[in-house]
Amino acid sequence: MKKIILTLSIVVASTCAYSQTTDKAAAALAKAETAMKNAQTKVDAIQKKISVGDSLVETGTTMIEEAKAEIKEETANRKAAVKSAATERKSISKYLDDDDKAVATQAKADLKNLEAESKAELKKIDNKIKEANKKLTKGEANVAKGKTAVKTNASAMKEASKKLETTTATYNELAGITPPEKEKAKKEKSKDDDKKKKKDKDDEE
Repeated sequence: MKKIILTLSIVVASTCAYSQTTDKAAAALAKAETAMKNAQTKVDAIQKKISVGDSLVETGTTMIEEAKAEIKEETANRKAAVKSAATERKSISKYLDDDDKAVATQAKADLKNLEAESKAELKKIDNKIKEANKKLTKGEANVAKGKTAVKTNASAMKEASKKLETTTATYNELAGITPPEKEKAKKEKSKDDDKKKKKDKDDEE
C-alpha cells in the first residue's frame, strides 16, 4: 500500500512539475509574441512617417517643376504683352497731333483704351506669376519638410528594425519555427552534404 501511495506521489509531483514547465513555456511564448507584435507596430508607425516624408518630397518636387514652368511661361507672356503694347502705342501716338481733330480725338481715346487693356492684361499676368511663386515656395517647403521627416526617422527605423529582428528571432526559437532563410540554408547544406557523400563514395570505388 505504501508503495502504491509513493508511486502515486511521484506521478502527481511529475505531473505538477510538467504542468509548471508547460505554463512557463506558454507564458514565455506569449511574452515573446507580444514583444514581436509591439516591435512590428513601431516599425509600421515609423515606416508610415517615412512614407509621408517621401510623398511630401515627391509632391513638392512636382510643384516646384510646375511653378518654374509657369513662371517662365508667364514671364515670356508679360514680355510679349509689353512689347505689343509699346508697338501699338507708337502706332496710335502718330495721330495724336493730326491736323484732323476727329482723328486726333480718336487716337487719344484709342491710346486711353490701350493703356487700360495693357494694364489689365499685365495685372492678370502678374497675378499668375505671383501664384506660381507661391506654389514654388510651398513646393520647396514640402521638399524640406519631407526630407527632414525621412532623415529624422531613418535612425529610428534602423533601431526599430533591429528590435523587430531580435524579438522575431526569440519568438521563432520559443515557438520552434525555422525562418525561411535558415530553412533554405539548411536545405542547401543538406544538398552539399549529399554531393560530398556521393563524391567520397565514388572516390572509394
